[in-house]
Amino acid sequence: MPTFVVSQKTIITDESIKEKPKEEVDPRQYELLSIQVINKIVPDCLREKSLRVEEFEKDDDFNHHVDFMTASSNLRAMMYGITATDRMETKRIAGKIIPAIATTTTMVAGLVSLEIIKIAHGGMKVEKFKSMSLNLALPVFQMFQPSGPKKFPIVGTKAFYTAWDSWEVKDSTITLSNFCQLFQDKYNLTVTGVVQGTSTVYMSMFPAHKQRLTKRISDLLKDIGVVKDIVELVVTFEDEDGGDVDGPIIKFWNK
Repeated sequence: MPTFVVSQKTIITDESIKEKPKEEVDPRQYELLSIQVINKIVPDCLREKSLRVEEFEKDDDFNHHVDFMTASSNLRAMMYGITATDRMETKRIAGKIIPAIATTTTMVAGLVSLEIIKIAHGGMKVEKFKSMSLNLALPVFQMFQPSGPKKFPIVGTKAFYTAWDSWEVKDSTITLSNFCQLFQDKYNLTVTGVVQGTSTVYMSMFPAHKQRLTKRISDLLKDIGVVKDIVELVVTFEDEDGGDVDGPIIKFWNK
């Protein structure tokens, strides 16, 4: 057992003793740094636009700040299957987290917003967009041009896909057999399996699944409790030589 050592830490119990004043930072330094960063990130064509700093105020119903937050947060929630919230709940949450976001999160949100403005402007080359690595503690700010997404070739074809790609099937009445035929005709790929989440819709190796080929995919999805308008399917393929082939997510329009 290690030898007990008395701590040398001093605990001040006298409330009359004033704490050592904290070092104050001139807020103008942050403003100057922000201007320098914006000048490096924002293209010349956007600097001509009329932009102004908007201070967040949740209690002013006429500035539409809470309306924007409600719409944007619910759009993101829909993308990830998260339950949406109403305006009052968004306002309540925003009121609680204001002190917590005045850190790195604030800067990241601002940088992302600048990139969104570029996308909304349209017609910009990829060289105009910027990625950034930052550390406010040092502080260090490193900007660089974003690289394109990695391309995955589809074996046996000239096609490829990225993590951002998906194939869409916009026919809610299509049968499983015709669904499989689509990929056979276009890419010469044979469908060997269709999976939705943790549920198996079709597996070619199972003899009992052959009877599903004549059924509509929408009905097969309904059988496993899936009633969404747009359903993401993981489809496995094999080429003409029998080798396994990966492909992108299939978005099935179930409406």
